Amino acid sequence: MDTIGFLSLSIDELRDLIYRTVGDALDASKKNSPPPAEPAGNELLTRKEAAEMLHVSVLTLSNWERRNILHPRRISRRVLYMKADLLAALARADRQR
Repeated sequence: MDTIGFLSLSIDELRDLIYRTVGDALDASKKNSPPPAEPAGNELLTRKEAAEMLHVSVLTLSNWERRNILHPRRISRRVLYMKADLLAALARADRQR
């Protein structure tokens, strides 16, 4: 059989008990939730992935880079494109039509 007991607590003790209980529940929920996803625009794409996304060839990407249409990031010898930059370039191209 469950029992119910009454405690004699001050307002401050009750407030502290509630804060601790809620804090513990929030900590437990944070541990069980997946980490937040990166915003889609921060995703880095390889030349091949960028070309596939834009439905163009890798050579076209190089031409666009030389014409300052696209500005890839260079990490060591790798050339990477930010997805947000590609989407912005597409939007600019649509506005110019």
